Amino acid sequence: MLEYGKREGTVPAEVDSVICAHVIIASHTGMLVQWFVNGDSFDVPVFVRTVRNFLLKGITGRVR
Repeated sequence: MLEYGKREGTVPAEVDSVICAHVIIASHTGMLVQWFVNGDSFDVPVFVRTVRNFLLKGITGRVR
């Protein structure tokens, strides 16, 4: 998907797709741990949207 985004122009060409994919996977894993540990103490839909927006902004420089 990152390579597609590069071709489409939504992901900057200089983004290392392999490293970025690992960062996304690591972030997702951490997100699941946080959800498991703290899920009862915060608004999970807001948490998920915030993580999504944070990752997209970091990759593309903007949030769709």
